[in-house]
Amino acid sequence: MRNQVFVQEHHLLEAVRRKVINETQMQEVLSISRAMGQSANAPDLSWLSVVQSVVVGGIAFFPAMFALANMHRGRAAETVVYSIVAIVGLLGASLLSRRYGLGKAPTGIAAAGAALWCWGLGAGLVGTLVFPDAFRSTYEVYSYGATGIDYRTHAVHQQLAYLAGDVAMLSGAVAIGWLSKIPATASAGAVAVLAAIVNMAEIYERSNGGSVNDNEASVMLVFASVVILAGAFVLQRATRTSRFDPAFWVHTVGILPLGIAGIIMIDRESGMALPWLLAAMGVIAAGVKLDRKSYIVAGCAAMLFYLPFGAAEARAGEGAIGLAFTVGAVLVAIAVLMVRSVYMARAAQGNNEIEQGVWA
Repeated sequence: MRNQVFVQEHHLLEAVRRKVINETQMQEVLSISRAMGQSANAPDLSWLSVVQSVVVGGIAFFPAMFALANMHRGRAAETVVYSIVAIVGLLGASLLSRRYGLGKAPTGIAAAGAALWCWGLGAGLVGTLVFPDAFRSTYEVYSYGATGIDYRTHAVHQQLAYLAGDVAMLSGAVAIGWLSKIPATASAGAVAVLAAIVNMAEIYERSNGGSVNDNEASVMLVFASVVILAGAFVLQRATRTSRFDPAFWVHTVGILPLGIAGIIMIDRESGMALPWLLAAMGVIAAGVKLDRKSYIVAGCAAMLFYLPFGAAEARAGEGAIGLAFTVGAVLVAIAVLMVRSVYMARAAQGNNEIEQGVWA
């Protein structure tokens, strides 16, 4: 049992690259493997890692959602206490998971969760020590004057507390990632940068008595995506000789604001669906060129969603929406076939490198 070797698809790709087998033989081996199914002597325990990841993710993120939902009650000090307890608990869970070999995914999720909870620590401290009104509800401040300040000042104080939380989250992600060498913590750092850009825009608008409209939000999200992706390329270059790949997580988070900007623009004008569909194709092409699977997945998801969403916003009939979804699905299928052919050609030419594990 201990000496058994299980061949995976990337092993076969490497065999094609070294010209040990050709592409046709590789496909035949894969077909035999799928037909035979899982060996009786090799139990499939991948589901166990999925269950562990779901449990750890629930422990890390659902309490955070509850804490955010109750921030308007003015409990900044309680938020600090909850955050400290969560950070210590999740770091402990991450260390125990690594110590006892419970899986890289649960270890990474727990560490990233601890970095995310640093937001509550930073925002709560500022809300407790600097701006006591920051965690109070806007309705309470505006209607009853509970804090003795006007609505605009309260809104700015609130966003400043949130910005302090973003800085704390970024600092926590850098510190935890540096000390633990867990690349998944980079996702929390990227989220912190995104949130900081949004909050700074809100501070500017609210200090002038306004708020961010849809057009400004779209531009802001595209700008945030560019900033995060630029940071991802810098991080990728800095860690190119390392077995860790934290840039994967920054790339993954960085591409999301671009997709949200597309949804906002299509929501405002259904005719924008086609330009954003072309942009999604460009993202897929960039993913193939840069060998970033997250770009390819995000681009395919956008291609599948943008057309039916645009049809729905144009108040088209159910048949037209269904047809738009079908067209999107066909485009995705074609894109997937093209992407696979490119990777197979790279393998045959000896230019394909085995991708680093995202949980490595």
